[in-house]
Amino acid sequence: MYRMVIVDDSELTRRGICESVNWELMDIEIVGEAANGLEAMLLIHDQNPDILICDVRMPKLDGIALVGELQPSHPSLQVIFLSGYSEKEYLKNAIKLNAVDYIYKPFQLHELVAAVEKAKRNCMQRKPAPQGSTDDALLLLQYAPDDPQFARMPLDFASNMATMIIHMDTAGGRTADSGYDSQLEDRLIASRHYVAFRSEAEKLFGSRFVMSSVGSGYLLHANVPPDFLGNAKERLAPFLTVIDGTQAGVAVGVSGLSADVSELRRAYGQARLAVHAAFLLGYGRVILHSELSGKPFVPAPDLQGCFYTPVQNSNFTAAIGFLEDYIDGMAGCRVQDIPRIKEALASLAFWLSEEMQKYAGVPEAPYLSERIHYAPDLQSVREYLMGQLQQHIGNLSSLDNKGRIVLEVEQYILANFDRDLSIREIAQQVYITPNYLCYLYKKNTGRTLSQFILDVRMEKASRMVRETSMKLGEVSDALGYANQNYFTRLFTKYFGESPRAYRDKHGRLPLPPSDDEG
Repeated sequence: MYRMVIVDDSELTRRGICESVNWELMDIEIVGEAANGLEAMLLIHDQNPDILICDVRMPKLDGIALVGELQPSHPSLQVIFLSGYSEKEYLKNAIKLNAVDYIYKPFQLHELVAAVEKAKRNCMQRKPAPQGSTDDALLLLQYAPDDPQFARMPLDFASNMATMIIHMDTAGGRTADSGYDSQLEDRLIASRHYVAFRSEAEKLFGSRFVMSSVGSGYLLHANVPPDFLGNAKERLAPFLTVIDGTQAGVAVGVSGLSADVSELRRAYGQARLAVHAAFLLGYGRVILHSELSGKPFVPAPDLQGCFYTPVQNSNFTAAIGFLEDYIDGMAGCRVQDIPRIKEALASLAFWLSEEMQKYAGVPEAPYLSERIHYAPDLQSVREYLMGQLQQHIGNLSSLDNKGRIVLEVEQYILANFDRDLSIREIAQQVYITPNYLCYLYKKNTGRTLSQFILDVRMEKASRMVRETSMKLGEVSDALGYANQNYFTRLFTKYFGESPRAYRDKHGRLPLPPSDDEG
């Protein structure tokens, strides 16, 4: 029996089609009805019909657009369009989509019956579907050795397998008032690109893989060689450019190897964690589960002193520096803490929004929570918060011309701390003499410009020594010091202990044993 779905925004039309023909005698089963294209999309993905009777003009998603979205994942679907309009453009689009027929309303039943008979003949003549099902990768997570449906799958269950999740960034433009179901949007996008990603998987794995659409991406299990993880990033890089040739909107999470099919559920969990790390690390990359950080996120213990008070006192350099370091630290945290990280970022955004309203009457930003929640990655949140902070700086009337000069100078130093800076060069950036710059900076901040440069470099040095395994020569070069011995002496004087002792006491990674402090 052939399965058929009817989609029309007119309930009378749908009822007439259902009741005016004895479809059972025609070997047709009506498996569902929908009133618009979005409802139809979900219905068709769930029911997988053979024949679709579809109105052209409908709310939310019209018939032409609906079929265009469906064709990549349902290439054998036979489509009969109904329309009360005779525009040539609709007819042209229907022809491009290889529709069985385009019937004008009001129509005679014999026209509809003839079109359905033609659709049935097309179904009988169509080529058999490729081996495997679009649900196989998901089905494997429920593997049972005695279930015969698993025997048809193209995987060797006794050989090495890797599990991958491909995720496309669909979150960036989504807000609470978008008017769309986000899960449905994800399914539309996954449906649109399914064939392209499957073709790329065939190039990489031949026939030894299964693939399913999952949310706004795909789940794959594939047989791989024993050394797969050693160069998985290079091997899987083609997935990143499938959509438009750029890497910006795709991330691939990769599990460890599974030696047996019973390990795939564990591997799925690993791949899922890995792909979620795209929020922390950014899209456009292949992320291995073995490389994920285990560092827990710890909210800043003194937001008042580190951020709120500096903003209120117009010490924006300190506020900007804290925000940069805070978000950089978040990027190195474990995936499980992403919800807590978003909560912390949302709290900062709310406070900053309230501060902007208080001082400049700036309207409250709508959907702040949604903006943070739906942000595709930390970089997007960083750009948003920095943009808000910069707007606040620009709006504050209390920041006089001298204060602006100090701020511009500090921001220039923060952007160029990694090279040899002279007072003359800095003064040229703000169009004043070096002597006046030194006087103005000391009068407004209570410290010298040289001390500020040293403070900036030592703060960066502290983070590099604590949180990386860089050699001292590399740290010295990264901070703009040509002489490693000079850097070591400065560091020891500033912190009261040598870089090696500092790393031993505070660091996450040991200093390389061959490193020489000079």
